[in-house]
Order: sequence, then C-alpha cells, then structure tokens
Amino acid sequence: LIKVLPARRTRTFNKESASYICNELNISNDVVYGSTKLFIKQPISLFELENKRTEGLQSIVVILQKHVRSWKQFRIFHREISAIKIQNFYRKYRAQSYINQLNELFNDRLGKNIIWPKSRSSFITINNLLKQIYQRWRIKQIEQTLPIELRSTFELKLLASKYLQQRPLFFDRSIYQEWKGDYLAQLEENSRLNEYQKSINELRTKDNFNRIIFSTFAIKV
Repeated sequence: LIKVLPARRTRTFNKESASYICNELNISNDVVYGSTKLFIKQPISLFELENKRTEGLQSIVVILQKHVRSWKQFRIFHREISAIKIQNFYRKYRAQSYINQLNELFNDRLGKNIIWPKSRSSFITINNLLKQIYQRWRIKQIEQTLPIELRSTFELKLLASKYLQQRPLFFDRSIYQEWKGDYLAQLEENSRLNEYQKSINELRTKDNFNRIIFSTFAIKV
C-alpha cells in the first residue's frame, strides 16, 4: 500500500508529496521535479504510478461504499424504530380507549344488563383476561353490598352458582336470601328428613366426609 501524505488546500504543485510517493515506488531516479509538474523518463514508471493509483482508488471506493451503506442502514433502522414506537403508542392509545369504554358501560349497576362490547381480533387474549378481572371485581362489589352476617356464606353460594348458570334470575334473587346449604336437612323443606339423615350417615361412613355444602331436591330428566 502507498502511504500518501495529506494534500494541502492549494492549487500549486506539492513537491514534497510527489517525492514521497516516488520514493515509496522506487522511481525517484526516473523522475525530474519541476516547479509545477513531475516529469517521468521511462513509460514503465508511469504505468507503475497508474497501477498504484487504480489500486488506491479501489480501496477508497470500498471505504466510501462501507460508509454509505452504513449510513443507509442506519437511516432504515432509525425509520423502523420510529415506526415501532408509533405503533406501540397507537396500540396503547387503542387499548386505553377500549378500557375507558368498558368503564363507562359497566359503571351502571355493575354491568348487569349490559352486553360486553365486541373487541378487535388483536384484543382477544387481553379481552378474555379483562372479563375474568371484571367478574372478580363485580363479585367483590356485590359482596360488599351484603350484610356482614351473610358474607360468610357468599362463597358457598358462588360454589353452587355454576350449577345455576342457566337460571340467572334465580341466582340474582337468591344472593340476598339466607344461605342454608343443606336444605334437605330442614324439616320445612324435606318431609322425609329421617330417611335423608340415614342416607347421609351411610355416605359419611363410606366416603369419609364431614360437611355438606349444598343439598336440594332435583328432578331427573
């Protein structure tokens, strides 16, 4: 490789730089330095200079290409990062707007008679999560409206509610009723109380359980 001295900002002939290049190529004896030009005696020396110039230009072009490609890739990367940031801000805005819509819709009577709004396809996962969170919140709000003496049995009502999902009106009405759980153990509910107690004692001996959460009459279909 040829070490070229930095060119000065002048239009005059730089004899010092020309001498350095000729010494590196071992052609100093074949050149004559003028005041504004360099005179070469043999054509082979000229060809040597042209070859080195071509090699030097190729290296310079490669360096320039690297810098230009790096600059272009940086611009592309910067645009992609900017686009991702804009998308994230828009998604957050859309999600916040959807949550605000839910707050407005379900603020009335805890959302009892309001249909859950349809969400976008990209919100399916988070929408299911919001439904679960809302159901837990609604249950907590309902529990706080109950008298203190009824709150201890509220959890038992929730356990039985999955069997009453097809009768929502009955369940909503029964929330404020006293929970007895084992209704068949009540004489006013079961005229065959002795037979029921005998059957329960046999089941306790067989299955080894102590507490009956819920019992009532059922119609076999």
